[in-house]
Amino acid sequence: MAARMRTINEAAKELKAEDPATAVSAWTIRQMIKSGQLPYVPIGTKMLINMDNLERVLCSKEVSL
Repeated sequence: MAARMRTINEAAKELKAEDPATAVSAWTIRQMIKSGQLPYVPIGTKMLINMDNLERVLCSKEVSL
C-alpha cells in the first residue's frame, strides 16, 4: 500500500475533514515534528508527513480515565 504523504497544512485539513471538532492544527503537527514525535520527509522547503504515522502518534497519546 502506498504511503499517504501530505504537507503539514494538507494533513491538518484532512484531519479537520474527518473530525470537524478536532483540536489538532497545523501548529500542533509542526510542534510534534519539532519535538521529534513525528517523522517527516523534507522535499525542498516542504515537510511531508505520512498520515498513517500521524494517526498512530495521535492514537498513542490517548489517555484512559
